[in-house]
Amino acid sequence: MSRSGVQLDRPSLGSVTSSNPRHSKGVAGVCSDQEAIMSQLALVHAAPTWMDDVLADSFPASDPPSWTPGMARPAPMTVHVDPESPMLQTGDLVPHFTVTTFGGGSFDYSDIWQRKNLVLVLLPQAASPATTKFVDQLTAQISEVTGDDSACVITRDSVSGVPSPGIIVADRWGEIHYVAAGTTVDDLPVPDDVIEWLRYVQHQCPECEGESR
Repeated sequence: MSRSGVQLDRPSLGSVTSSNPRHSKGVAGVCSDQEAIMSQLALVHAAPTWMDDVLADSFPASDPPSWTPGMARPAPMTVHVDPESPMLQTGDLVPHFTVTTFGGGSFDYSDIWQRKNLVLVLLPQAASPATTKFVDQLTAQISEVTGDDSACVITRDSVSGVPSPGIIVADRWGEIHYVAAGTTVDDLPVPDDVIEWLRYVQHQCPECEGESR
């Protein structure tokens, strides 16, 4: 455009310059910097997925999967039985264990870890009418709520850190939410209380719980 007879030419964007060092690159330089920044951000967002790729190659296919993308979990630890070891508390992790169940079968905790919630009941070695009655009542009631996402294991064997007689309820990651102990079976909570705790764990969001740890 012209003003007072003087023709003014509008400079092209590519030729804009400034005495400010920050502006001296012009628009082309700014665009180049933006492309570099975007490339770096893409690398940052992609970085966490490398662990998922490693886990996908390391774990066999399973349903449900034995790992959750973005949430790597340590394997359950193997703990040697020590009579002087402290008892497990809420918030602790269930140690790896293998026991003979009350019915005579074999149970390996690794078979359900990350897959099912756990109700573990330890009974005294000596048989008694009170023990038989407790087992009959618990198994009859808890079978209605265990379903495909939970397991109830009753044993006379020792498990490190678990009181005997005693009961623990843990989520599928092995985190203990409830611990009960007694000097005799009669001191243990009634089946309704155990089932209430199992239902509480079942209604937790596994993905949300896992991300918060």
